[in-house]
Amino acid sequence: MRVVRVLTVRSVPGEAPACTDRHGVPALVFSDRGYTGNYFHAFTDVILPLFLTARQYAGEVRLLVTDLQAWWVGKFAPVFRSISNYELVDLDRDPRVHCFRHVQVGLTSHDDFSIDPRRAPNGYSMLDFTGFMRAAYGLPRGDVAAAAGPSSKRRPRLLLIARARTRRFVNAEEIVRGAEKLGFEVVVSEGTHEVAPFAELANSCDAIMGVHGAGLTNMVFVPTGGVVIQVVPLGGLEFVAGYFRGPSRDMGLRYLEYRITPEESTLINQYPRDHPIFTDPNGIKSKGWESLKDAYLDKQDVSLDMKRFRPTLKKAIAHIRKARAKANAGGGGNN
Repeated sequence: MRVVRVLTVRSVPGEAPACTDRHGVPALVFSDRGYTGNYFHAFTDVILPLFLTARQYAGEVRLLVTDLQAWWVGKFAPVFRSISNYELVDLDRDPRVHCFRHVQVGLTSHDDFSIDPRRAPNGYSMLDFTGFMRAAYGLPRGDVAAAAGPSSKRRPRLLLIARARTRRFVNAEEIVRGAEKLGFEVVVSEGTHEVAPFAELANSCDAIMGVHGAGLTNMVFVPTGGVVIQVVPLGGLEFVAGYFRGPSRDMGLRYLEYRITPEESTLINQYPRDHPIFTDPNGIKSKGWESLKDAYLDKQDVSLDMKRFRPTLKKAIAHIRKARAKANAGGGGNN
């Protein structure tokens, strides 16, 4: 990837430069470039691997960042403060000669948005990661039953991710009314550049719902035992839905998947029903990612058939109420 600096580790034939700074803690070298401008990739390419690699040091590690983007580091400042007890070092611009006894170059990653506890230091899991993220942002709710007690009588809260450009809910108001009729309090938001306010909002909710896209990454802040509803657009996109399907379950969330019909896609207004976009999605996929992206991700919005979608919402609210009832019977939930 051209925007990620290539580092070469080598021994020098002559005398090494004199150390200006000696450190008694290990160093971790990584880049914050690549596709990290995308919220999902920010997590799966850097934030999660950083946790997996550095959390074991309990803060006693120096982070040496190449390709450092100040705006990006600032966006996730609470994460970096929670991972390391020290200021970040801009490896490309820092004139000092840092000396360490141990340096790791690059981050450890198992799979997209996933941790394999069998291979992770200290057996870390996605539950450990979501717990870390809640602590980093000072979020109060550890599970959906954390509101057990007087506040448990409030309506379950659903966060509806409203995308602004592509894969939009064109009947968002109808979705809100339908969810409210079933007993949800609904909050509609696209998200903001600042992570902390949206993390607080997601943590205040019991369920998160959206068409496949980066916004669903915010499920990391939803309390354990909550619900994720992923609406899968038309186009044989079950394979990309997997980026959230497995991870959500590993986070201790109930995962519900709703696959739309052609009649629920705005593509029905753009192409005849016998067009290959409906009859041969595999043929379109065979032309490559750009062809699939152009056809199904960039030009498609969603209009949910609320009669067909209603059972999915009912499953979600039933799950949340059951979790609350169980907590009340057992003496309350845990933060």
